[in-house]
Amino acid sequence: AIAIPIKVVFIIAQVPRLVTEAGAWTDARLMQPIVKSRTSGWLELLRPPNLLTVPGDPIAGYFLAMPALAVHPRLLAASVATSVCWYVAGLILNDVVDLEEDRHDRPQRPLPSRRVARSAALTVAILLFVVGGLFALTLGAAARWMALALLLSILIYDLGGKKVPILGAVNMGLCRGFSLLLGAAA
Repeated sequence: AIAIPIKVVFIIAQVPRLVTEAGAWTDARLMQPIVKSRTSGWLELLRPPNLLTVPGDPIAGYFLAMPALAVHPRLLAASVATSVCWYVAGLILNDVVDLEEDRHDRPQRPLPSRRVARSAALTVAILLFVVGGLFALTLGAAARWMALALLLSILIYDLGGKKVPILGAVNMGLCRGFSLLLGAAA
């Protein structure tokens, strides 16, 4: 069984409240913008509740493809770590790429509101792509190919694929599908 400290459970339970509070943009009395903290900016940028769905793809793939009683925790962990790192990097890169559009349409988002610096966001995204790649390199050849397919589908989506009708939705499905196949190939 996995032992999760009570403090971690408490912090995770607070994430939706923190994100909701971070979404409160005006003071009802003054109708003035509230200055948001950098922490709330990063929380909004990273969308923590969505992150909880990411490990399920490679885990499901791993256990669906796994021969009976042949669990290799290191391989499973590496495939999950790759998917999570690249998912987060993709979220951040998506916001960096959409910065000009968000300045006009969603100025309250973390980057256009400058609660998170563009340079900091891009640096973190690049670091997460590199770290995810290092985890992927610990996997076998088939899993590395799936990781490459996942990485390419994330980059295609973020760098413009999302704006092409139908292709954007298919591309997003491929991201989740390749994450599942990454686990299966691990």
